[in-house]
Amino acid sequence: MKTDEYGVQYSDDGKILLEFPKELEGEYIIPDGVEVIESCALYAYHVSLRPKLSSLRISKSVTEIGYSAGFKWLDSIIIDEGNPVYDSRANCNAIIETKTNKLLVASKHAFIPDGVKIIGERAFDETYEESKLYIPASVEEIDEQSFDGTAVGYIEIDKSNKFFDSRDNCNAIIETKTNRLVLGSTHSVIPNGVCSIGVGAFENCRGIEKLVIPESVYSIEEFAFESAQIGELYIPKSVEQIYLQAFTGNEIQKIFVDSENQTYYEQGNCVVSRGTARLKFTGLNYEIPRGVKIICSFSLTARDNGTIVIPDGVEEIMGQAFLVESGKLRLKLPSSVKLIYSLLLSEDRVEEIVVPKGQKERFSRMKFLAHVKDLIVESGD
Repeated sequence: MKTDEYGVQYSDDGKILLEFPKELEGEYIIPDGVEVIESCALYAYHVSLRPKLSSLRISKSVTEIGYSAGFKWLDSIIIDEGNPVYDSRANCNAIIETKTNKLLVASKHAFIPDGVKIIGERAFDETYEESKLYIPASVEEIDEQSFDGTAVGYIEIDKSNKFFDSRDNCNAIIETKTNRLVLGSTHSVIPNGVCSIGVGAFENCRGIEKLVIPESVYSIEEFAFESAQIGELYIPKSVEQIYLQAFTGNEIQKIFVDSENQTYYEQGNCVVSRGTARLKFTGLNYEIPRGVKIICSFSLTARDNGTIVIPDGVEEIMGQAFLVESGKLRLKLPSSVKLIYSLLLSEDRVEEIVVPKGQKERFSRMKFLAHVKDLIVESGD
């Protein structure tokens, strides 16, 4: 292994770029002769590890680029003309696989140039900073996780695109053939005719004042509203299926469910399944209503040393029911609880678990409370 004057590490023969130092700033030009950029060369799996490098120029000799989350935090990416495998056509600030016209990874200020057919998995993952996203006519395929965690203000799709549309200037990406909303934005208005809200469609969207889901929608898929910040959300009578984790960690001020919905109802800013009495998810400032028997997985979020009170009547708590977003969780359990499948709570995330007087021993014997039994205390009520 050898290191250049900037601290960038290469293989002994200089053909493989192994690692960029986190401290490297400004622009770096990969010299001609380098053939491979190793996976994780720009290591950035955690926010604290985001590179300081702002611009990267990739030489025409590079024919293999491994996965590296760090590319996404760059301001610009330039690939030299004549590269046989990759390009950054029209100065798009993205890496495109030339043969397949697949956009592999976008930087903070990238755009999708005409000619791109496929937007790859996590291509715009989390880091995209532009307020508007434009989808050209050439795009035929968008991976379910292309925009994982990405929030934009406005969306426009070329009117001649045969696969996707943003009908009625709705500021969303809709898969035309299936009427599935693929990606929403801060200014989305979901048009009538949409059948489902897709995976991660509104994930991390912030500042939505009001969102009305039309009566054509029958399903809300995984992560659709994960960590979304919404003032008011209206769920129509047509919604029959809300997938697991569809609303994990959301910040919804008020949830409204049409009273004619035969599958779900809202009470205490909680959405509950009719018939099965399962708590599906909650918004902010929730109070779990009496009548709930089962707490579903990923349904409850604790913030800033919050207390979650499980009301009497709840019999089962499913695995990973609680998301502890920050601080520590104080959990109050009623005597009606019979089964706890798996809390998956580490001791450093639990302040205490309060149980009814005289029942500490019973709860301590529960399989998935055994590891936190020292934190179980009896109520003084």
